[in-house]
Amino acid sequence: SCSEEERRFYKILQDARGAVHPDAVSYTTMIAICRKEGFYEKGLRFIAELEESHIRKDTVTYNAILAFDSKSHLWERALSVLQEMKTKIVRTDSVTYHTAIQAANWAGK
Repeated sequence: SCSEEERRFYKILQDARGAVHPDAVSYTTMIAICRKEGFYEKGLRFIAELEESHIRKDTVTYNAILAFDSKSHLWERALSVLQEMKTKIVRTDSVTYHTAIQAANWAGK
């Protein structure tokens, strides 16, 4: 579950939309909060906005998306994200693979 600080950050960012241009860290944080709180539709919107913004994603951002997809039982999307990391030559780590394996396990694959 989210801390009070995370909830405040979420509220501040939601209220500032249009006036503030989020960066990769902001999107990563929002995606993680949506995953923790079960805000699946909002999380998917943040991921779509991130994709549309053309902000460069790093390992931490990709891992947040993978974790969101895994918890949302979107295992095919999670594997697609893993493939995108490989194609774009983004460094993977143990968190990346653990999360991808977890997504596949939840899907029974």
